[in-house]
Amino acid sequence: MQVVSALLAEGPKALARITEEMARRLSGMGYDSLAEARGVLSMENARTLKSGSG
Repeated sequence: MQVVSALLAEGPKALARITEEMARRLSGMGYDSLAEARGVLSMENARTLKSGSG
């Protein structure tokens, strides 16, 4: 579900739910914080076929 759709359907409490779900998901992937995941999952660190690192 898109964030705007969730906000329209649930109101501001949707942000709390999304934040909690994101934290659970990242924790399950082994990340301690959103900041840690943000650095690892950034586009600058993403592998591409053009870079030859794949």
